[in-house]
Amino acid sequence: MSSEHDFLKNDSGFVLIIALLILIMLSLLGVYAITTSVFELRVAGNDRFAKQTFFRADSGTQVGIEMFVQNMACEGQFVTAPPFAIAGVDVLSKTFADNRLVSDIQGATTGTTADEVPSDIYRDLRIPDDPSTANSQKDTLGHTNIAMLGVTRNDPGEGGQGPGNDYGGPPPKSRYMTIYSQHVGLNNNQAQVQLTYKQKLGELGTCRKY
Repeated sequence: MSSEHDFLKNDSGFVLIIALLILIMLSLLGVYAITTSVFELRVAGNDRFAKQTFFRADSGTQVGIEMFVQNMACEGQFVTAPPFAIAGVDVLSKTFADNRLVSDIQGATTGTTADEVPSDIYRDLRIPDDPSTANSQKDTLGHTNIAMLGVTRNDPGEGGQGPGNDYGGPPPKSRYMTIYSQHVGLNNNQAQVQLTYKQKLGELGTCRKY
């Protein structure tokens, strides 16, 4: 009877069990904290890449505007036959400042739709993230594709006859170019920006003879 009582009072292993349970709980909390941190880092990284991709696509529209204005100043075509590079920009079409349909984009056909441009197949300009790869025509991740559509219209209220026309004579004309810019990021993120730019035909700069 005495030995049975002593056995029930023997709790020397109880502290060890509690310590093991606490250690397991701390280990689980540590694993949870590490997993959460890794997930948050991935989310932050993806957000950074997404923003970077968008801003590169947006900057591509500004490059498109500059190249469009230069192409118009050279009477709608560059002297050098494409493909060639200008300041790290691959020029794939000799003329892209004229009135243009989707089928006029480099690589496009009559069956190509506006939803398909720009892409690595249908584009007028290409901007690699690494300028040293310009004119290499290698589509590694990290490049911007640009395509352009254009139409010429009269500018209402700026000439001609009738109400709102104060200058007389025929109304001036402007070229309206829709510029599509798509950036493909290093982690295969993609973003596309589109804008319409208006250029008066009588206000062209000097051709740089590219």
